[in-house]
Amino acid sequence: MSRPKRIAVLLAVAGLLLAIWPSTTLGAAPDPLKTDVWGKGFVGTYRFASNVTLGWMKSAISRAVGTISHTAYANPDFHLTSGSSANGTIQYLSSSTYACDISYGWKGCGDAYSDKTFRVWLASNYCWTDGTSSTCTGTKYDAETVALNEMGHVNRLSHHLPATPHDTNAAYGDAVVQAIPDPFGHPFGTNRYLRWADLDALHALYGHDPCTLPPCPLGPVP
Repeated sequence: MSRPKRIAVLLAVAGLLLAIWPSTTLGAAPDPLKTDVWGKGFVGTYRFASNVTLGWMKSAISRAVGTISHTAYANPDFHLTSGSSANGTIQYLSSSTYACDISYGWKGCGDAYSDKTFRVWLASNYCWTDGTSSTCTGTKYDAETVALNEMGHVNRLSHHLPATPHDTNAAYGDAVVQAIPDPFGHPFGTNRYLRWADLDALHALYGHDPCTLPPCPLGPVP
């Protein structure tokens, strides 16, 4: 067989294999990344706005901040302060009044900025729970799960999957940083840990840092 014919046969076989090979599930990759604003090993503070008063709510949110701050990667490490200023502010806002990225009706909204500040909003027009206590009696959302999702954005992670129905997409369970938070009681409604797609994205953006419990040195450890 001549060389051109061998190449043609190989290409045909490759095409056949691609045609019959199982397709990759949508989202089966690390979370997409936003532009970094923190650099490696950043240590900062966050505070609660005056309208976040419930102790259990603060505890749930603080657990979420701690979960993503104390990873094995050199992503930002934020600590709660009682001072009047901080790198980040967490507050209630109505999603029927305030737009998050030009959209209304959101449950949580988080972002970070080039001046090394961030904000996290939780919608005051929805009910929140920590699994025991709740802010009202309507459909509830898990405060720790949604706060962890939004802190993912603060850490410059984008939504793992687009804003489409996801109940039949197994890849939804690969990340907590998602466009659609589910209510408490839904199989995806309580997700208080970073998943592999979140962690792989943090590693890609910030690199490894073995110091996972405070006090950690300023900057990543080689």
